[in-house]
Amino acid sequence: MEYHQLKTAFAGLCLLSSLKEQEIGRAIKNVLDGLEEDSSVFAGSYAALFSLTLREGGLSDALERAVMRCANPFAEQSRLRPFKEIDAPLRGAAQYDTFVLRACWEALQPEGLLRYAAERYPDASEQIALLPAFDTGPEFSLSTPLDLYLFYRQKGYGQFSIASVFRRKNGQFFAVPSPDPIRLSDLKRYERQKQVILENTRLLLSGKRANNLLLYGDRGTGKSSTVKAVANEFAPEGLKLLEITKEDLMDFPAVCAEIARSPYPFIVFLDDLSFARAEDSIPLKAALEGGAAKAPDNMAVYATSNRRHLTEERFSDRSGDEIHVRDSIEALCSLSDRFGIEVVFETPGRDEYHDIVRELARDRSISLDEGTLCAMADRFALLRGVRSPRTANQFITSLFTQMP
Repeated sequence: MEYHQLKTAFAGLCLLSSLKEQEIGRAIKNVLDGLEEDSSVFAGSYAALFSLTLREGGLSDALERAVMRCANPFAEQSRLRPFKEIDAPLRGAAQYDTFVLRACWEALQPEGLLRYAAERYPDASEQIALLPAFDTGPEFSLSTPLDLYLFYRQKGYGQFSIASVFRRKNGQFFAVPSPDPIRLSDLKRYERQKQVILENTRLLLSGKRANNLLLYGDRGTGKSSTVKAVANEFAPEGLKLLEITKEDLMDFPAVCAEIARSPYPFIVFLDDLSFARAEDSIPLKAALEGGAAKAPDNMAVYATSNRRHLTEERFSDRSGDEIHVRDSIEALCSLSDRFGIEVVFETPGRDEYHDIVRELARDRSISLDEGTLCAMADRFALLRGVRSPRTANQFITSLFTQMP
């Protein structure tokens, strides 16, 4: 296909229309436009494409990641139907789009592209010949509708395909660039609590309705770390972790709607959750249970808190006659009751604290007499004012950095 024909064909992408608005789509368009402008415009657009392929690991990978981000009806039906049962117009559109993308990949091979540009701009042919070739990567694999169907079945699609951990802020989803890499093997003890969370998460991954979890207990016991470690454990199976702050809970219905449209299972993570007043928790109550819209089956809320009932309770809440007392207590308890499973993390006793310290020391290959190690750990905990897994980890980290 000639370059001017490819420009028209690329503009006509149907199912993958949103690819044109992504960085790789704009880069391809600019290169094709540049071939109809002067040589300096082409050189600038080529340089931008070169830089993009460096960041993306090659042209093929850049194109496939862009395809994955394109939520579209063909992708949705690929998740739910056998290939032959996908609507014929969608299969036809997939045929066109994969043909065009394959043609783009072939036409943008640096050797042929630069040769064409040198012929197109003979006065600048020497300068064009000096432009470096970029990495095209492996052969572009999406050449037929069936290829696209299998691609979406295997890898999913949409804005959540680019990462495993996200945050919600100001109505937008943002991928976390450097998520906490903690694994379950890094967390010592609390085996029963881990098992409960793992079993519930496996239900979510299997497509069954999982319970919402409330992890509550003393500070530093590993509640938040356990949620992140479980998410990391199942990230290769498509599990997504979406962290939402208390301030963004008013937007929770929109979050649920977006998750319901996604093919991925989600843990919605509410960390260190508490409310000054019972009425502040109303948006979350409605989202968990009792709202007009059903909560998505591919979502479970995992909340951590130092408070059992998530809402501050004062003696004044219990004043008044018996009916008012009951109303106040019901309002305080009604949010925590919407979590199907409660997992309690208690501060370890002295012996268990020492066990955690010894295990962490072994992981770091710290060779120190156990009596000395535990005595030092106790002094460290005394200075911190709490004996917890977090304190143990801080102590071992401090000790490790002092080692020669």
